[in-house]
Amino acid sequence: MLGGKGVNVRQRVSLPGANCVVTLNEANRPTSLGGQQQSKPLSRIAGRKQPKAVGAGAPDSTVSPLRRNSRKERNMTLKIWGRATSVNVQKVMWAVDEIGVMRHRIDAGGAFGGLDAEDFIAMNPNRLVPVMDDGGFILFESNAIVRYLASTYGRGGFRPTDRKEIARADQWMEWGQTSLYADIITTCFIGLIRTPATDRDTKAITAASLRVGQKLAILDTHLATRKFVGGATLTLADVPAGVLMYRYFTLPIERPRLPNVEAWYARLAERTPYQNNVMIDYANLKVAGA
Repeated sequence: MLGGKGVNVRQRVSLPGANCVVTLNEANRPTSLGGQQQSKPLSRIAGRKQPKAVGAGAPDSTVSPLRRNSRKERNMTLKIWGRATSVNVQKVMWAVDEIGVMRHRIDAGGAFGGLDAEDFIAMNPNRLVPVMDDGGFILFESNAIVRYLASTYGRGGFRPTDRKEIARADQWMEWGQTSLYADIITTCFIGLIRTPATDRDTKAITAASLRVGQKLAILDTHLATRKFVGGATLTLADVPAGVLMYRYFTLPIERPRLPNVEAWYARLAERTPYQNNVMIDYANLKVAGA
């Protein structure tokens, strides 16, 4: 039986250096979802209404509010193909906004189509998003794009400089992808949002949610002595697991009490790039009967 357990009621997390408190209880109050319980998306993060609604799908250009690294970066614009509700696209968009590079996102995939166009196939014969074009350099696979952006534009901040720290960041990037993605997205999200209730494999969803809880217990232990996965500040190590947390905490699944993971998620949810690119309402992805 699926439940709506979430972050403990009225958990309040104070952020160092900021006069703000994140309250997470609203994110996990269950409502109806096709015979199951659904957790409401986060409604307020430090006074901001969330989640972000997805508009009609016009491409968006923006300069990250954080910083620009050089004159070269100020004069160029990354192009990223992919729809805003794709979790893999969100991973790239969150990373690029944390780094602070001007970017232009072009809707592709899902309802927007375009993946069978010859020009797109020339960039990615797998016909998947995201795809990045950085001044003629084309790259696909979201983790590869995040690593490229970090090494090209985020050295010393978003990307560590010490080789051992880089290797450790890579370790946690791979862990997030291999340990969490399939159970959270492929089984739970697809099963609850993209599958009619009549065709839903409830046993598989329950088993997946239990596995995720066990895996996140490993991360919870790791986060007991640090604010972010890589240490005191956010780095690319946070991205593959962090991008999944919004859906994990808003899906109607069983969740164990993991205070360090919950506090880490609250820190992510305070960040403007995370709010703008990850905390996006996925209601329009819900199929009839789900």
